[in-house]
Order: sequence, then C-alpha cells, then structure tokens
Amino acid sequence: MKGIEYAKLSHRIYAMLIDLGLLILPVYLVSVAVWDVTYIISEKNFPEIYNEMQIAIANPPYFSPFLVEIYALQVIAAFMLVVLYFVMSEIRMNGQSIGKIIMNIKIISENSEKYGYKRAFIRNFLRVLDFPFGFILIAKTKKKQRPGDIFSKTVVVMDK
Repeated sequence: MKGIEYAKLSHRIYAMLIDLGLLILPVYLVSVAVWDVTYIISEKNFPEIYNEMQIAIANPPYFSPFLVEIYALQVIAAFMLVVLYFVMSEIRMNGQSIGKIIMNIKIISENSEKYGYKRAFIRNFLRVLDFPFGFILIAKTKKKQRPGDIFSKTVVVMDK
C-alpha cells in the first residue's frame, strides 16, 4: 500500500480515549440495568442471590461468590455495548468513529476490499487483546496494527 500514511500510536490512543469518554455513561447505565434486572428477577426466584445483593447494597464493597456471575454479566454487557458502538459507527461513518473523526484517522481494508460488518466485528471484538498486546504491536509492526487489525486485515490511516 504505497502512498498511505499509517496513523500514529498517539492519534489512535487519543481517538480511543475520546470514544471511551463518550461511552462512560452508556456503559454505566447498562451495568446498572443488568444489576437492577437481576435484583428484580432474583427477589422471587433466587432468594440466596437476592439476599447477597441486599448485603452488597448495604455494605459496599462486598464480595460474594453468588455475585461473581452478576459482575461477569455486567462486564460482558458493557463489552458488547462498546463493540456495538465501534462496529456501527465505523460502518455508518466510513471507517471512522467520533474519536477517529476528531483525530483525522480512519480504518481501511489492507487489500482495498470493502470494510464491512464482518471485518468491523472481528476488529472490535478483539479489543479484548489490546491492553496486553495492542499498544506494543501498534508501536512495533510495520503497518501499525493491533491484533484486531491483523486478524481483520485492516489498517488505520491518516484521513486526508
């Protein structure tokens, strides 16, 4: 891919921070909704979980093996919301999210194929690997790719 300027690590980090800043409230609301729905359902159907939730509410920070599954549901729901935000925004806004637009970067396919839902989902689902490996790979790989970029065959470039 000649003539393409790959996005710098700093641009990608700033774009991600902008997007995550926009997601703080929605992620919090999803987390609260998962807790509230579980609380309502468990009141009549699962009294042991309901009792543990009562204790957790009255005595933060409270940890119980009964609550681990609820915490896991909250994390999964929040992660799926983040993936959905990035997939939908990148598809609807031509390879960009709000953070990418502000930082003037965009996602394109390595081989000039369409950047569609499949690539977007693979790329964003693999965000789970970013913190141990993503920043190192962006800094060290020739095309400045993180794991999601490598597996979805995409690159992030400066949008001219």
